[in-house]
Amino acid sequence: MRKQVRYTFGLVIVFLGACSSQRDTFTNRAFHNLTSHYNAYFLADTKIKAAEVEVIENYKEDYTQILPVFIPIDSATIQKNKVALDSARELSSKAIDWHRISKWVDDSYYLIGKIDYLQARVDDAKNTFRYVNSQSKDKDLRHKALISLLHLYIDQNAIEEANFTIDYLSKETEINSDNTFDLYKTLAYYYEKRGDPNGVIGALDRALNYTSDKKERSRLYFILAQRYQREGLDALAFDFFQKSLEGNPAYERSFFATLFAQQVAELNATKDLKKVRNYYEDLYKDPKNKDLKDVVIFERALFEEK
Repeated sequence: MRKQVRYTFGLVIVFLGACSSQRDTFTNRAFHNLTSHYNAYFLADTKIKAAEVEVIENYKEDYTQILPVFIPIDSATIQKNKVALDSARELSSKAIDWHRISKWVDDSYYLIGKIDYLQARVDDAKNTFRYVNSQSKDKDLRHKALISLLHLYIDQNAIEEANFTIDYLSKETEINSDNTFDLYKTLAYYYEKRGDPNGVIGALDRALNYTSDKKERSRLYFILAQRYQREGLDALAFDFFQKSLEGNPAYERSFFATLFAQQVAELNATKDLKKVRNYYEDLYKDPKNKDLKDVVIFERALFEEK
Protein backbone atom coordinates (compact mmCIF):
# COMPACT_ATOMS: atom_id res chain seq x y z
CA MET A 1 0.00 0.00 0.00
CA ARG A 2 2.79 2.41 0.93
CA LYS A 3 4.58 1.53 -2.31
CA GLN A 4 1.42 2.38 -4.30
CA VAL A 5 1.04 5.70 -2.45
CA ARG A 6 4.70 6.56 -3.12
CA TYR A 7 4.21 5.70 -6.82
CA THR A 8 1.07 7.87 -7.10
CA PHE A 9 2.78 10.72 -5.27
CA GLY A 10 5.71 10.43 -7.66
CA LEU A 11 3.41 10.72 -10.68
CA VAL A 12 1.84 13.86 -9.22
CA ILE A 13 5.27 15.40 -8.71
CA VAL A 14 6.26 14.57 -12.30
CA PHE A 15 2.98 16.01 -13.61
CA LEU A 16 3.32 19.21 -11.59
CA GLY A 17 6.88 19.57 -12.80
CA ALA A 18 5.73 19.16 -16.36
CA CYS A 19 3.15 21.90 -15.88
CA SER A 20 5.82 24.52 -15.19
CA SER A 21 5.90 27.15 -17.94
CA GLN A 22 9.56 27.93 -17.18
CA ARG A 23 11.51 24.66 -16.91
CA ASP A 24 13.08 23.98 -20.30
CA THR A 25 13.27 20.18 -20.34
CA PHE A 26 12.27 17.78 -23.09
CA THR A 27 9.28 16.48 -21.11
CA ASN A 28 8.17 19.98 -20.18
CA ARG A 29 8.46 21.29 -23.74
CA ALA A 30 6.52 18.29 -25.09
CA PHE A 31 3.74 18.85 -22.55
CA HIS A 32 3.42 22.56 -23.32
CA ASN A 33 3.66 22.07 -27.08
CA LEU A 34 0.82 19.56 -26.98
CA THR A 35 -1.37 21.52 -24.57
CA SER A 36 -0.88 24.94 -26.16
CA HIS A 37 -1.51 23.55 -29.64
CA TYR A 38 -4.72 21.62 -29.05
CA ASN A 39 -6.15 23.36 -25.96
CA ALA A 40 -5.53 26.91 -27.11
CA TYR A 41 -4.04 27.66 -30.54
CA PHE A 42 -6.14 25.16 -32.52
CA LEU A 43 -9.41 26.25 -30.91
CA ALA A 44 -8.60 29.94 -31.37
CA ASP A 45 -7.63 29.43 -35.01
CA THR A 46 -10.87 27.51 -35.66
CA LYS A 47 -12.98 30.36 -34.26
CA ILE A 48 -11.15 32.96 -36.36
CA LYS A 49 -11.52 30.92 -39.56
CA ALA A 50 -15.24 30.45 -38.89
CA ALA A 51 -15.67 34.24 -38.70
CA GLU A 52 -13.67 34.72 -41.92
CA VAL A 53 -15.80 32.11 -43.73
CA GLU A 54 -18.96 33.89 -42.61
CA VAL A 55 -17.64 37.18 -44.03
CA ILE A 56 -17.13 35.46 -47.40
CA GLU A 57 -20.51 33.71 -47.36
CA ASN A 58 -22.37 36.92 -46.48
CA TYR A 59 -20.72 38.95 -49.23
CA LYS A 60 -22.86 39.57 -52.32
CA GLU A 61 -20.68 39.60 -55.44
CA ASP A 62 -21.58 42.16 -58.11
CA TYR A 63 -20.65 40.29 -61.26
CA THR A 64 -21.52 43.26 -63.47
CA GLN A 65 -18.43 44.98 -62.03
CA ILE A 66 -14.85 43.71 -61.87
CA LEU A 67 -14.67 41.65 -58.68
CA PRO A 68 -12.31 42.88 -55.97
CA VAL A 69 -9.18 40.80 -55.33
CA PHE A 70 -10.09 40.46 -51.64
CA ILE A 71 -13.63 40.28 -50.30
CA PRO A 72 -13.99 43.29 -47.98
CA ILE A 73 -14.42 42.71 -44.26
CA ASP A 74 -17.98 43.38 -43.13
CA SER A 75 -17.97 45.05 -39.72
CA ALA A 76 -21.50 43.80 -38.99
CA THR A 77 -20.44 40.18 -39.48
CA ILE A 78 -17.37 40.71 -37.31
CA GLN A 79 -19.52 42.28 -34.60
CA LYS A 80 -21.86 39.29 -34.80
CA ASN A 81 -18.84 37.06 -34.13
CA LYS A 82 -17.53 39.22 -31.27
CA VAL A 83 -18.05 36.56 -28.59
CA ALA A 84 -16.21 33.92 -30.65
CA LEU A 85 -13.35 36.31 -31.51
CA ASP A 86 -13.02 37.46 -27.90
CA SER A 87 -12.85 33.80 -26.90
CA ALA A 88 -10.15 33.25 -29.55
CA ARG A 89 -8.20 36.19 -28.13
CA GLU A 90 -8.43 34.73 -24.62
CA LEU A 91 -7.30 31.30 -25.82
CA SER A 92 -4.36 32.80 -27.71
CA SER A 93 -3.36 34.81 -24.65
CA LYS A 94 -3.45 31.67 -22.53
CA ALA A 95 -1.24 29.88 -25.05
CA ILE A 96 1.27 32.69 -24.54
CA ASP A 97 1.00 33.17 -20.77
CA TRP A 98 0.57 29.56 -19.65
CA HIS A 99 2.86 27.85 -22.15
CA ARG A 100 5.77 30.24 -22.59
CA ILE A 101 8.28 27.59 -23.63
CA SER A 102 6.03 26.02 -26.28
CA LYS A 103 6.66 26.49 -29.99
CA TRP A 104 3.16 27.94 -30.44
CA VAL A 105 3.76 31.23 -28.65
CA ASP A 106 4.65 33.26 -31.76
CA ASP A 107 1.81 31.62 -33.72
CA SER A 108 -0.58 32.67 -30.96
CA TYR A 109 0.71 36.26 -31.17
CA TYR A 110 -0.03 36.12 -34.90
CA LEU A 111 -3.61 35.02 -34.19
CA ILE A 112 -4.04 38.00 -31.86
CA GLY A 113 -2.82 40.22 -34.70
CA LYS A 114 -5.44 38.68 -37.01
CA ILE A 115 -8.19 39.29 -34.46
CA ASP A 116 -7.05 42.90 -34.06
CA TYR A 117 -7.14 43.30 -37.83
CA LEU A 118 -10.65 41.84 -38.14
CA GLN A 119 -11.89 44.06 -35.30
CA ALA A 120 -10.34 47.17 -36.90
CA ARG A 121 -7.71 47.66 -34.17
CA VAL A 122 -5.27 48.65 -36.85
CA ASP A 123 -2.40 49.98 -34.73
CA ASP A 124 -2.48 46.93 -32.45
CA ALA A 125 -2.50 44.57 -35.45
CA LYS A 126 0.39 46.45 -37.02
CA ASN A 127 2.48 46.25 -33.86
CA THR A 128 1.73 42.55 -33.38
CA PHE A 129 2.69 41.61 -36.95
CA ARG A 130 5.91 43.61 -36.58
CA TYR A 131 6.65 41.84 -33.30
CA VAL A 132 6.14 38.38 -34.82
CA ASN A 133 8.42 39.26 -37.74
CA SER A 134 11.17 40.54 -35.47
CA GLN A 135 11.00 37.84 -32.79
CA SER A 136 9.96 34.58 -34.43
CA LYS A 137 12.56 32.03 -35.48
CA ASP A 138 10.00 30.38 -37.77
CA LYS A 139 10.68 31.70 -41.29
CA ASP A 140 7.23 30.69 -42.58
CA LEU A 141 5.49 32.52 -39.73
CA ARG A 142 7.67 35.59 -40.25
CA HIS A 143 6.71 35.66 -43.93
CA LYS A 144 3.03 35.27 -43.05
CA ALA A 145 3.24 38.18 -40.62
CA LEU A 146 5.00 40.37 -43.20
CA ILE A 147 2.37 39.61 -45.85
CA SER A 148 -0.39 40.47 -43.37
CA LEU A 149 1.44 43.69 -42.56
CA LEU A 150 1.69 44.48 -46.28
CA HIS A 151 -2.06 43.95 -46.66
CA LEU A 152 -2.65 46.37 -43.80
CA TYR A 153 -0.38 49.02 -45.35
CA ILE A 154 -2.26 48.72 -48.65
CA ASP A 155 -5.57 49.16 -46.81
CA GLN A 156 -4.23 52.42 -45.40
CA ASN A 157 -2.71 53.59 -48.70
CA ALA A 158 0.64 53.69 -46.89
CA ILE A 159 2.50 53.28 -50.18
CA GLU A 160 6.00 54.00 -48.89
CA GLU A 161 5.69 51.36 -46.14
CA ALA A 162 4.09 48.92 -48.61
CA ASN A 163 6.91 49.43 -51.12
CA PHE A 164 9.52 48.84 -48.41
CA THR A 165 7.78 45.61 -47.33
CA ILE A 166 7.49 44.39 -50.94
CA ASP A 167 11.17 45.08 -51.49
CA TYR A 168 12.08 43.23 -48.29
CA LEU A 169 9.96 40.19 -49.20
CA SER A 170 11.43 40.12 -52.72
CA LYS A 171 14.83 39.42 -51.16
CA GLU A 172 13.57 36.62 -48.92
CA THR A 173 14.29 33.03 -49.93
CA GLU A 174 12.35 29.78 -49.50
CA ILE A 175 8.89 31.32 -49.17
CA ASN A 176 6.51 28.36 -48.96
CA SER A 177 3.65 27.80 -51.42
CA ASP A 178 0.84 29.06 -49.16
CA ASN A 179 2.72 32.26 -48.37
CA THR A 180 3.75 32.73 -52.01
CA PHE A 181 0.09 32.49 -53.03
CA ASP A 182 -0.92 35.03 -50.37
CA LEU A 183 1.95 37.30 -51.41
CA TYR A 184 1.01 37.35 -55.10
CA LYS A 185 -2.66 37.87 -54.25
CA THR A 186 -1.70 40.75 -51.95
CA LEU A 187 0.47 42.21 -54.72
CA ALA A 188 -2.60 42.04 -56.99
CA TYR A 189 -4.47 44.00 -54.31
CA TYR A 190 -1.61 46.53 -54.24
CA TYR A 191 -1.89 47.07 -58.01
CA GLU A 192 -5.69 47.16 -57.78
CA LYS A 193 -5.51 50.00 -55.27
CA ARG A 194 -3.04 51.85 -57.51
CA GLY A 195 -5.22 51.45 -60.62
CA ASP A 196 -2.71 49.30 -62.50
CA PRO A 197 -4.70 46.62 -64.40
CA ASN A 198 -1.60 45.00 -65.93
CA GLY A 199 -0.09 44.63 -62.48
CA VAL A 200 -3.26 42.96 -61.19
CA ILE A 201 -3.31 40.53 -64.13
CA GLY A 202 0.36 39.63 -63.76
CA ALA A 203 0.13 39.04 -59.99
CA LEU A 204 -3.07 36.97 -60.17
CA ASP A 205 -1.68 34.90 -63.01
CA ARG A 206 1.34 34.05 -60.83
CA ALA A 207 -0.84 33.40 -57.79
CA LEU A 208 -2.76 30.68 -59.62
CA ASN A 209 0.43 28.60 -59.77
CA TYR A 210 0.44 28.27 -55.97
CA THR A 211 -3.06 27.15 -55.02
CA SER A 212 -5.11 24.03 -55.68
CA ASP A 213 -8.22 25.39 -53.95
CA LYS A 214 -10.92 25.00 -56.63
CA LYS A 215 -13.19 27.73 -55.26
CA GLU A 216 -10.30 30.18 -55.05
CA ARG A 217 -9.10 29.33 -58.54
CA SER A 218 -12.59 29.74 -60.02
CA ARG A 219 -12.95 33.23 -58.55
CA LEU A 220 -9.46 34.33 -59.67
CA TYR A 221 -10.08 32.97 -63.17
CA PHE A 222 -13.27 35.03 -63.32
CA ILE A 223 -11.45 38.21 -62.24
CA LEU A 224 -8.74 37.61 -64.84
CA ALA A 225 -11.40 37.06 -67.51
CA GLN A 226 -13.04 40.37 -66.57
CA ARG A 227 -9.66 42.12 -66.66
CA TYR A 228 -8.73 40.66 -70.05
CA GLN A 229 -12.13 41.63 -71.46
CA ARG A 230 -11.67 45.19 -70.17
CA GLU A 231 -8.27 45.30 -71.90
CA GLY A 232 -9.80 44.12 -75.20
CA LEU A 233 -8.11 40.70 -75.12
CA ASP A 234 -11.24 38.76 -76.03
CA ALA A 235 -9.62 35.39 -76.77
CA LEU A 236 -7.93 35.32 -73.35
CA ALA A 237 -11.10 36.56 -71.68
CA PHE A 238 -13.10 33.74 -73.29
CA ASP A 239 -10.58 31.11 -72.12
CA PHE A 240 -10.61 32.38 -68.54
CA PHE A 241 -14.40 32.65 -68.35
CA GLN A 242 -14.42 28.97 -69.40
CA LYS A 243 -11.81 28.10 -66.77
CA SER A 244 -13.84 29.87 -64.08
CA LEU A 245 -16.56 27.24 -64.62
CA GLU A 246 -14.21 24.56 -63.27
CA GLY A 247 -14.50 23.44 -59.67
CA ASN A 248 -18.32 23.56 -59.43
CA PRO A 249 -18.68 27.32 -58.70
CA ALA A 250 -21.86 28.89 -57.34
CA TYR A 251 -24.73 29.10 -59.83
CA GLU A 252 -24.58 32.89 -60.14
CA ARG A 253 -20.89 32.87 -61.07
CA SER A 254 -21.51 30.08 -63.59
CA PHE A 255 -24.38 32.11 -65.04
CA PHE A 256 -22.30 35.26 -65.50
CA ALA A 257 -19.20 33.39 -66.72
CA THR A 258 -21.21 31.67 -69.44
CA LEU A 259 -23.10 34.88 -70.23
CA PHE A 260 -20.00 37.06 -70.53
CA ALA A 261 -18.19 34.40 -72.57
CA GLN A 262 -20.70 35.03 -75.35
CA GLN A 263 -19.53 38.65 -75.55
CA VAL A 264 -15.94 37.67 -76.24
CA ALA A 265 -16.53 34.55 -78.32
CA GLU A 266 -15.19 34.62 -81.87
CA LEU A 267 -18.10 34.10 -84.25
CA ASN A 268 -17.21 32.94 -87.73
CA ALA A 269 -20.49 31.84 -89.25
CA THR A 270 -24.22 32.48 -89.30
CA LYS A 271 -24.80 29.25 -87.37
CA ASP A 272 -22.66 30.65 -84.56
CA LEU A 273 -24.91 33.71 -84.34
CA LYS A 274 -27.99 31.51 -84.24
CA LYS A 275 -26.46 29.36 -81.51
CA VAL A 276 -25.67 32.37 -79.30
CA ARG A 277 -29.11 33.92 -79.86
CA ASN A 278 -30.75 30.63 -78.90
CA TYR A 279 -28.54 30.58 -75.83
CA TYR A 280 -29.84 34.00 -74.75
CA GLU A 281 -33.41 32.88 -75.36
CA ASP A 282 -32.91 29.80 -73.18
CA LEU A 283 -31.35 31.86 -70.41
CA TYR A 284 -34.24 34.30 -70.48
CA LYS A 285 -36.83 31.51 -70.25
CA ASP A 286 -35.03 29.55 -67.50
CA PRO A 287 -37.05 29.91 -64.22
CA LYS A 288 -33.80 29.94 -62.22
CA ASN A 289 -32.94 33.27 -63.87
CA LYS A 290 -36.17 35.11 -63.10
CA ASP A 291 -34.23 37.70 -61.05
CA LEU A 292 -31.58 38.06 -63.77
CA LYS A 293 -33.74 38.66 -66.84
CA ASP A 294 -32.73 42.31 -67.07
CA VAL A 295 -29.06 41.22 -67.17
CA VAL A 296 -29.78 38.76 -69.99
CA ILE A 297 -31.58 41.45 -72.01
CA PHE A 298 -28.76 43.95 -71.47
CA GLU A 299 -26.03 41.46 -72.40
CA ARG A 300 -27.93 40.37 -75.50
CA ALA A 301 -28.23 44.02 -76.56
CA LEU A 302 -24.45 44.42 -76.17
CA PHE A 303 -23.93 41.25 -78.19
CA GLU A 304 -26.22 42.42 -81.01
CA GLU A 305 -24.46 45.78 -81.07
CA LYS A 306 -21.10 44.04 -81.39
